Amino acid sequence: NSNKIKKVGEVDSEFLNENNLYENYLHNYTVQIPTGFEVDYGVGAHSELRATESDSGFVFVVNVGDSGTKAKQAYGTELSLDELSEKTVKDMYRLLLADSNLISVYEKTFAKRGLSDISIKTISLTNFNNRDFIKFDLGANTIFDNQKYPVKVVHYLTMYNDFAYHFGFRCWEEYYTGPWQQRITETMGTVWVDEYI
Repeated sequence: NSNKIKKVGEVDSEFLNENNLYENYLHNYTVQIPTGFEVDYGVGAHSELRATESDSGFVFVVNVGDSGTKAKQAYGTELSLDELSEKTVKDMYRLLLADSNLISVYEKTFAKRGLSDISIKTISLTNFNNRDFIKFDLGANTIFDNQKYPVKVVHYLTMYNDFAYHFGFRCWEEYYTGPWQQRITETMGTVWVDEYI
């Protein structure tokens, strides 16, 4: 793989090997990127990596940000997420189920990623490699040349130390079939977020 290792001072901060195994030493996680996906660093402020399969339009992204982000700054609401940095993933899951305002704030984050008509279909609690994740299944549209096209977004959220980790998958709705669902599960099965990766 031709991607270079980023460095912070004299310390290697990440590594991507020829088999698309990605390790990030600043935020303590690793993931096996699906075979055939091209990798870059995405475009967002908290984007760690973006992997795309050009033939199918499938996209996999990882974003890591401060778990105490102020919703008021980003989304114009009085709701503050600061207290969530002290909570577990299970606590956050319970808060999401109980507070429609919090769900609305979360949906708005996807509008900032170029999607429209966003609707969270289901929210569930799941576990990969002994780590809890909140799983969001979303329906949305993306717009090209004034035409709306339906997309499926599957998004996983977990927390570790002071960071929120977002692992997201997006594809055209018509391609969201068994093989793509299996690919999501297999990819998430390779995710490790821990001090020792």
